[in-house]
Amino acid sequence: MKFPDHPKLLAFITHGGMNSVMEGSTKGIPMICIPMFGDQNRNALLLESKGTGIVLEKSGITKEKVVSTIKEIINNENYRKNAQKLSKMVKANPFSSAEKLVKYSEFAAQFGDTGTLQTQGRYQSFMVLYSLDVIAFLFTVIAVLLFVIIWAVKKFVNFVRKKVSSEKKNK
Repeated sequence: MKFPDHPKLLAFITHGGMNSVMEGSTKGIPMICIPMFGDQNRNALLLESKGTGIVLEKSGITKEKVVSTIKEIINNENYRKNAQKLSKMVKANPFSSAEKLVKYSEFAAQFGDTGTLQTQGRYQSFMVLYSLDVIAFLFTVIAVLLFVIIWAVKKFVNFVRKKVSSEKKNK
């Protein structure tokens, strides 16, 4: 989805993902962030700390909160001013992509593999890497629960059968 580039756009409601945060910041649009998971909470709090956005917690959303937040971000000119300032900063990027490519290529050529970009998964055992230990544990718990349930149902059925047969004998 392309970010709406319209002069009458007053605010942007987003989950706070990095792409929407960068697009909103580049366009200078104040944002209302409703973070869901991952980096979204950090991104939303960063916008809020810069005065370019407001964070709404997903667990506490009400119609009234949404309406009041929209009114706040539209009517408080500080959000737009801060968003415009951030936009200028983003657009005045001190290094172009080409310069960064050259810089990091030269770094890699000079120092080689420094090991700093290796994931921890590289050093984990096969069992831990693919969570086989967790899967085995969950499978065991489920198997034990099923066994207990089946055992309890059988005991209950036998109890009912004995009760019914003893009532038939008494009649």
